[in-house]
Amino acid sequence: MANIQVRTAKDGTKSYRVLIRRRGQPLQSRTFTTMSDAKKWERDVESQIDKGKQFMTSPSKEKTVANMIDRYLELNLPNESETSQASKKSQLAWWKEQVGHLKLSQLTAAVIVEKRDQLFAGKFQKHGKIKKYKPASVNSRSRATLLPPQISLWRL
Repeated sequence: MANIQVRTAKDGTKSYRVLIRRRGQPLQSRTFTTMSDAKKWERDVESQIDKGKQFMTSPSKEKTVANMIDRYLELNLPNESETSQASKKSQLAWWKEQVGHLKLSQLTAAVIVEKRDQLFAGKFQKHGKIKKYKPASVNSRSRATLLPPQISLWRL
């Protein structure tokens, strides 16, 4: 969201300061001598942010789901029981295959729900056969996506 502040100097000249605030982005600010220049810069910068061409400083726009899963497997999984490790490795491998290519900023509740619904519908192949998962298995695989503290750490 952009805000243009009109500032008046002691000598009476006006300047226009543009502040652009967006979640997950650093504050963008610039001062102009004309309102038309300020509005043009505001439109240009907001357009670039919307297209993802500029200011991609948030880790969630750089890291992928696969990066997060690998980090979790390396740092957190060894602290769990062997039974839990085997189960989570399998579940996380599945999620990595399905959504590992996505940036963390692209991993939304809608994506998770879509994959969960596909599991319920039996739209995945395992060893050449279509696998229909039981509700408990689907819930378990869905919970695996809630895991990492890395999501909250990297989605700044």
